[in-house]
Amino acid sequence: MNTKSQKNPTPDISLAQDIFAELQDRTGDAHGITRSAYGPGEQIAHDIVKNVAEKLSLEIDTDHAGNLFLTLPGKDRSARRIFIGSHLDSVLHGGNYDGAAGVVCGLSAISGLITAGITPQTDIVVMGIRCEESVWFANNYTGSKMALGRLNPELLN
Repeated sequence: MNTKSQKNPTPDISLAQDIFAELQDRTGDAHGITRSAYGPGEQIAHDIVKNVAEKLSLEIDTDHAGNLFLTLPGKDRSARRIFIGSHLDSVLHGGNYDGAAGVVCGLSAISGLITAGITPQTDIVVMGIRCEESVWFANNYTGSKMALGRLNPELLN
């Protein structure tokens, strides 16, 4: 491993710009962006980041809520993992960076590590969380609660 690269990995800014541009183009509307929880816009956002993860050869998993877990394997697969991310849904006519910035930041950082030839000591997982805004449901933070094992199943009826 190159010691110089280890000291100076840089996030992949062009990747971040490309993702934000595609999110704006595909989920934008006249007054902002709309990525309603479990709606077409949120699904488009999940598809975009999943496609990026596939190009980066990350491990891709989902849970029952539809949350994405995009993993750069580390040297010690049994060690505690590092999680980065946020939600990909939005309020009606929201901002393009709201929520998505956390996911894009994680993918940009991982891409920088890959380019620098760095394998982290532990897995780094980028989460793309579903249904954080929960504007259509009586339950709030559905995706986050599911990911953390704190979702009360009775709330889904």
